[in-house]
Amino acid sequence: MELAGKVHKQTPVTALAVRLPWFGWTALSVLTGVTIVVMSAVIVTRRDRHDPFMEYRDLFGDDPKHTALSLGFTCRDTEVGRLNARTVSSFCSRSNVNEVFSEAYLWVADGTIKEFSFSPRENTLRFGDLALLWGKPRLWLNCETAVVVWPARQIIGVLARPEAGRVNHFSPVISVSFTLGVSPNWGRTMLNDVLHNCGDL
Repeated sequence: MELAGKVHKQTPVTALAVRLPWFGWTALSVLTGVTIVVMSAVIVTRRDRHDPFMEYRDLFGDDPKHTALSLGFTCRDTEVGRLNARTVSSFCSRSNVNEVFSEAYLWVADGTIKEFSFSPRENTLRFGDLALLWGKPRLWLNCETAVVVWPARQIIGVLARPEAGRVNHFSPVISVSFTLGVSPNWGRTMLNDVLHNCGDL
């Protein structure tokens, strides 16, 4: 017991010292900082995926035109169809919607929404924002834009096509449309691109 105590006292305790040049410590510090920033962004994104469309969910109720008028939309009624089967369609619009959207358009027919479209302000909505909300979409590229579709949700987004032709999560969103069983307006533009050998559908 006494011998063990002497050995313990005589054995020096050494610490492992890591010696790096000054640029090594700088690189390590930068890497640590970047890691912290990325992890913080991931945590915040998972914790709060803000849905800028949620405040308009009431429009999908029993009287969308009345709700649109109460939200500041201006509506115009148009009769469509044959004389013996004419229906009234309401086309509603609103400018300067909020800090995210500059304009919103609503098409109501037979008392239900057929199409609801939003035009985001510049640099306020990216493709990655939509992918976080609704998952991976189907993608088509045409002459000047890219079209992303979530068929099960009946949602279509139009993106600004990058110069390199590759869409990424930072691609700006030009418009988002909720289409309930109708062909959206961008379909005509896409068809024109294909006819002129400009698209790659």
